[in-house]
Amino acid sequence: APPATVWQTNFMGMDWEKWDPDITGTEDVEGDMIEGATLVLVMKNGKKIKTILSDVKENVSFTFSMAGKSCTGGFSGTFELIPEGESKTTVVYKFGLTGCLGCLIRKKAVIEGTEGGLANVIKNAEDFEGTTETVH
Repeated sequence: APPATVWQTNFMGMDWEKWDPDITGTEDVEGDMIEGATLVLVMKNGKKIKTILSDVKENVSFTFSMAGKSCTGGFSGTFELIPEGESKTTVVYKFGLTGCLGCLIRKKAVIEGTEGGLANVIKNAEDFEGTTETVH
């Protein structure tokens, strides 16, 4: 699937629960995939985390991170969509934790969540396009 399809099927509308296996929904969305947009991620464990978008380049890349400061640390995730011809996209997803938060959460859980999210992003785009041409 081309980058625009990956972007539209996964990120526009800020319904991130369709790709992120660790969240059940989003709340208080202000803006839609634009610089400075905010949303609250509702985690499976019930916690709610205010998140802000930065470095947003439509159909290309964006970063999401925990809004505000926390004494326990935070997180940051970046998606990059690299076109491979007209109908393929390489999706690069990086996610990391900072501060004590990184120490408290098992590394295996972070890896599984990141890999699960990436797999869902690719599947959603492929299902929409009816193809299996998206590159991992």
